[in-house]
Amino acid sequence: MTNHLLKRGSRYYIRRKIPLDVQARYQGRKEIVKALGTSDPVEARKLVREESVRLDREFYSARQESLSPVLPAEPVYDPKRGRYVWPLVPGYDFDFDARKYVPTPPRRVLTAAEEKAIEAYEEWLAYEGHDEIARLDLEDEAREERIEEAKEALRRLWLETGTLPTPPVAASSSVVPISQVKDPALEIPPATPSAGHLAALVEQWAKERKPDVRTTNAADLVVRRFYEYVGRIPVASISRAHVIGFKEKLLVSGQTPVNTDKQLTMLRALLNFAVANLQATSNPAQGVKVGERKNARAARLPFDLPALQAIFSTPVYTNGERPEGGAGEAAYWLPLLGLFTGARVEELCQLRPEDIFEETYGTTNGESHKCWVLRITDEGAGQGVKNATSIRRVPLHPELLARGFLDTVASQRGKSRVFDKLKPDSKGSESGNWSKWFSKQLRHVCKVENKKMVFHSFRHLFKDLCRNAGIPEEVSDALSGHSSGKVSRRYGGLSYPLAPLVDAVVRIRVPGLELPVQPLA
Repeated sequence: MTNHLLKRGSRYYIRRKIPLDVQARYQGRKEIVKALGTSDPVEARKLVREESVRLDREFYSARQESLSPVLPAEPVYDPKRGRYVWPLVPGYDFDFDARKYVPTPPRRVLTAAEEKAIEAYEEWLAYEGHDEIARLDLEDEAREERIEEAKEALRRLWLETGTLPTPPVAASSSVVPISQVKDPALEIPPATPSAGHLAALVEQWAKERKPDVRTTNAADLVVRRFYEYVGRIPVASISRAHVIGFKEKLLVSGQTPVNTDKQLTMLRALLNFAVANLQATSNPAQGVKVGERKNARAARLPFDLPALQAIFSTPVYTNGERPEGGAGEAAYWLPLLGLFTGARVEELCQLRPEDIFEETYGTTNGESHKCWVLRITDEGAGQGVKNATSIRRVPLHPELLARGFLDTVASQRGKSRVFDKLKPDSKGSESGNWSKWFSKQLRHVCKVENKKMVFHSFRHLFKDLCRNAGIPEEVSDALSGHSSGKVSRRYGGLSYPLAPLVDAVVRIRVPGLELPVQPLA
C-alpha cells in the first residue's frame, strides 16, 4: 500500500523502506516493519501516518549526522555551462535570499487521500497510452461531425421538400430486430465465466486490433476500475446511468478531469467495438465526458529549457553514474534518444541491436549516401507498436553519434535488447519500471515540479523542434510515427524516402541546451 500500511492476519503493521544513504545507520537493514498494536483499520490508518512522520524525522536526523560536507563559500565556475554556479550539495539547498546553504527540510508526509490520488495518477501515467487515446478522441470528433452534417442535410431537405427519406423495405419482407435473430451459426457458446463482460471484451478487442501492451494495459485498468466503482455488469446491460456513475466515481477518487476523460474515451472505444460485433445495440458512453477536449490537449507539455538543463545535469551525465533503477546505460541513453528521435519510451526500451543499422539512400541529384538509422518495428520477439504508422526508421541525430551511441549498440551485439538490464513490470511492459524510476528522478533530483512534464514530453518537444526547423508536417509525422486523417499519410513507414528524413534530422537543434561531450563510463 502506498501509505506503508501492512496487514498480517488481523493485525496491522507499518512497513517502510530505509533510504539507501542511511542504511548503514541501521546495520544494513533495508526496511522497517513495526507492529501498530491494533486490528482496527481506521485506527491503523491514523497510527501509520503518525509513525511515518516519526520515521521521516528519524531518517532526516540520521542523514544530517552522516553528512559533513564542506559548504562552498562562493560560486564555482562550471566550464560546461560557461558560468559560475552554486554546486549541488547532498542534504542541502542553497537559499538565494540568504546567500547560504541550508539543510533540506524533510518532505511533508502526504495524507492517505493524497497518496491514493497520486497512486491512481501514476498508475494511469505509467501506461502512457496517450497517442492511442488521442486517436480515439479524433475518431469521436469525426463521428460527431458526420452526425451533425447528416442532421443538417436532413433539416435542409425537410425545409425544401417537407418530406424526409425513408429506408426502402420490400413489401413482402418483415423487419426483425437483430436482437431477435436466432441463427445457430451466429451463436457462440461462452468460453469463459466472464464471457459477455468487459474483461472478455478487452481480450477480444486486443486480439483483433492488436494494440501495444500499454494500450491493452490501459484498457484493463479502465475495466478494473469500472468493476470496482460500478460492478460486473454484462456489456449488453451497461446503461448511460452506469457510465455517468463511473465518471462521477473517478472524479471522487481523485482522478483529474483530463484523466477521467481519457478513461471514458477508452471505455467508449470498447463499447463501440461491442456494438460493431453485435454484443450491444448502442454505446451508452457516447458523448459522456467531463470537459472540453481543449483541456485534454494540454495534458502533456513539452520540456522547457530549464527542465532539459536539469535532466542533462544530473550525476548520470556529469559523473557517469548508472543507478540500478535506471537500468545501467538506459539511464543515460533513453532521455537522449527521446529528445532526438521523438520516439515513445516503450519503442526505445524494446530496441534490439539489429534495429540500429547503416542504410544507403539516393538523393534527387542522383548521388548515393549512407546514414545510420534506428528502426521501430514489431517483428522481433516481444516487440509491439501502437499502429501501422508507428513502424518506421529514424536517422540517428549527429549528437547521438558524437556521444558514442553506436559503440553502446556494438557492445550489445548478440543480445536480445540494446538495453538488456531493463526488467519488465508485472504487466509485461519493458518500460514500466524504468518509467517509474525516471518519474522519481524528474521530480526529486531534477526538481521538475510541473506534473504535465513527463518522459512523453520529449515527444511533444520533438514535434515543436520540427516545426521550429521548418520541417514539413508530412516528414515530421514520418519521423515520429504519427498518423493523420489524410489517406496518403497511412502509407510509408519503413519505405518512406530516407533523404528528406536525413535532411530533417540534421536541422533539429535545441537552442540554449549544452550536452555532455561524450558518455562517461
